[in-house]
Amino acid sequence: MGDAPATADENETATDGTGDPSPSGRERRRYERVTVLWQAKLGLADRALDCIIVNISASGALVQLSEQVTCSGTVSLSNPRIGTFSAEPVWQDGQRVGLNFNENVEEVAEVLGDILP
Repeated sequence: MGDAPATADENETATDGTGDPSPSGRERRRYERVTVLWQAKLGLADRALDCIIVNISASGALVQLSEQVTCSGTVSLSNPRIGTFSAEPVWQDGQRVGLNFNENVEEVAEVLGDILP
């Protein structure tokens, strides 16, 4: 995981560091992200951090952390509306972290329900 945002796989999107997808990333994205701005907790190996879910899709989410820490390995993203998802950080730019959910995309889409287009 580098300091600059990067594409992890075909579900992820290249960004310019602000979380905004580049045109080439938008073309590769299989699951459209929706801006939500929900309070959540990001569970790391040794603690949980407050964060804001900036946007979310069936394959992952962009979160803004309450403090700058390095995220690596499996994390958990928890919010009362969606429950808890296991995820892998695929890029980090300061306090912004791109997550790829470990759950099956159909299961995540079902949980997200009417939120997704």
